[in-house]
Amino acid sequence: TALHMAAQRGQAAVVPILVSHGASLTVKNARGETPLAIAVARRAPPAIDTFGTGTAAPPPPKSTPVEDALRAAGATQ
Repeated sequence: TALHMAAQRGQAAVVPILVSHGASLTVKNARGETPLAIAVARRAPPAIDTFGTGTAAPPPPKSTPVEDALRAAGATQ
């Protein structure tokens, strides 16, 4: 998705715009990755910060997107 591409390229300014137009933070690509997981894997700090600070959208009720991405990347147990 466009959100996956923005996250991969570290285009933090684009993330809130896409979300405001209906892009989903939780949609997964063909490899099962969320946009945040891609940003973390690509080490794209501006995009990670946008997701992590909640400027993209509110966190899901059970865990934050950052926690999900870190868990998916094997950074936490």
